[in-house]
Amino acid sequence: MDKVIQERKSEMLENNNDISLVQTKGEFEKKGLESLVALDYGLQEQLQGNAEFTDSYIRDLMNSAILAGHDTVAAGLTFALYLLAANPKEQ
Repeated sequence: MDKVIQERKSEMLENNNDISLVQTKGEFEKKGLESLVALDYGLQEQLQGNAEFTDSYIRDLMNSAILAGHDTVAAGLTFALYLLAANPKEQ
């Protein structure tokens, strides 16, 4: 994740002299995405001087999001399999 953060930060610095969330939002709208990606939002905050958004803080946020998504899917599949096993007629 550290490598991903550094690569994206470098890309943002190379492509944008004046960094703003409005510019980034416009880039995503051109690509058909409706909202900012969490990584880009965190990096925008950091590059605009928000001291709370350190690289390690952004990394932890990203890892939490990935793990939470993984855990949610695993729990949902587990529960679905349990319900199928508990209800043989529905299998």
